[in-house]
Amino acid sequence: MGVDYRGDMGRVRNAFARYQATGNLSVVVTADIIIVEYSLNDAETLSETPFDNSVRRPFERLLRKLLSYPNKPAVLLLNAYTWFDLGQSSSRNGLYYTGSDREFHELATYYQLPTVGVKNACWRSMAAGVPGFNVSRTRGDVNGATEAPEIDAQLKGNVFYWDVVHPEGHTGHRAMADLAVHLLADAARAVTKHRHYNHTADLARAAAPLPPPMIPGNWESTTDKCFIGDMLQAAVLPPPTPAAANTAFQWLNDQPPHKRAKWGLVATQPGATIEFKIDTSTPAKSNVEAAELQEYATVEVAHLRSYQGMGQASLECVSGCSCKAAPLNGHHTTHTSLVALHEVVVSQ
Repeated sequence: MGVDYRGDMGRVRNAFARYQATGNLSVVVTADIIIVEYSLNDAETLSETPFDNSVRRPFERLLRKLLSYPNKPAVLLLNAYTWFDLGQSSSRNGLYYTGSDREFHELATYYQLPTVGVKNACWRSMAAGVPGFNVSRTRGDVNGATEAPEIDAQLKGNVFYWDVVHPEGHTGHRAMADLAVHLLADAARAVTKHRHYNHTADLARAAAPLPPPMIPGNWESTTDKCFIGDMLQAAVLPPPTPAAANTAFQWLNDQPPHKRAKWGLVATQPGATIEFKIDTSTPAKSNVEAAELQEYATVEVAHLRSYQGMGQASLECVSGCSCKAAPLNGHHTTHTSLVALHEVVVSQ
């Protein structure tokens, strides 16, 4: 007898976990098993307090939101790993302690989540140059493009990575899939072989309330309002003056015709301004610890963060609410371009 299942790719490409504040728009809420992989995109090393910072707080909120879905899904952490130093220093290639694995492990043990990782499963094979795990180079060239046919034929099935970030499909991605499949297969075998397995008790444990956030006060939201595409454009107020219109943000696709479209509000002139009108009265989660915070809401502004051609901005409340001005920096030194979310706490 076969088993019916459906798989959905809930990811948002090139995004931090912060972006999944809109998780209900990309992850099916009736899922039974959810695989989470943010170990590279959320691998930033911060000078802020460990865990209680702008990278780990959203990740914990994402986990809590997923664990609270109606079917109480099994959430699996799958940690990727890049052999190559994205700061372009080859002397740091192959460092074992890079990435988010250690801090993710703390969250995994707190919420009792299974975890598998490329680093602990594959690093020794990478270091030894085992075929399929070869990291002497990538299958793509320095720009991620396919090499000449004769060179590509030698690399296919031999090297682990397509580029300095992404695994190659026949090797690296297959290894990651194997890690997840073997974990699920082991869990299934354990259930079928356990003569005294108590399904009712297992369901009761899954239905139990989550513990308080590991990071104090880091409660997930119960209601999300996400402005994307037409909804985002509709929230933009007209420029207040003709002069302001000359430096206004424009709704543009910043990609060439042969690439996947990336639409957004873009400004190329210093001093450009843009105003949005949104409702900040979304309630936070009602609980004793957060009761005193009910007068505030969190607004997150999605923006591109990259290593070249980026600027800075200031986010401010103009009328109807109050907040502290929040500086936004679109630049980082890592040679990646990612969607980031900037957090602003505003009055309701």
